This record gives sequence, C-alpha cells and structure tokens, in this order.
Amino acid sequence: MTAPMRFLPNFVGEAVRIEQRFEDERAGLGQQFATALERTVNSIAKAPESFSPLDRTTRVAGVHPFAYGIYYRLEQDGVVVMSLWHLHRRPGSWKRRRKQ
Repeated sequence: MTAPMRFLPNFVGEAVRIEQRFEDERAGLGQQFATALERTVNSIAKAPESFSPLDRTTRVAGVHPFAYGIYYRLEQDGVVVMSLWHLHRRPGSWKRRRKQ
C-alpha cells in the first residue's frame, strides 16, 4: 500500500529547474535525474518511515546517484514533500521550505 503524497509548489519548481540544469550540462543527464527522482518518490510512497529521520517530523531520502535529497514529513493523511535540496550545500537551509 502506498501513502498519499502532497507536493509543495516549491518542490515541483525545484525539480524542474534542477532537471533542466542537468540537461543543459549534458544531453540525457536531466532525464537520468528525473528517473532517479521518480524512483525515490515511489520508494517514499511505499515505505515513508524507512528513510533517515532528521527530527521528530522530518525525513530525507537521497536521490541516488545524485547528491540531492527529498525532504518530507509524515502526517496522519500521508506524506508532505517539502523540498528537493543539494545534500552538500548550505545544510539546514531547506528548513525555510517547511511551511510553504
């Protein structure tokens, strides 16, 4: 059984922007990122509690092999996907996206 998922608008915009940046860098790389992102989202939906907790409410799932993480929180009615963030840049700055 998969958990219902809700994506905050910033997540969607970030995903499109990052995919395009990878595609501009090398043809096909954007599609590889999109595939890895979709695979990670599906994994979260299937087993949202299996990824690393950051605090009481927030978890992060890595988008392998890319250095990005999907930050999300578990709620009673499903999963809220808050942000897509580079794992090695400005740690903690994704937190401003929690309430958007």
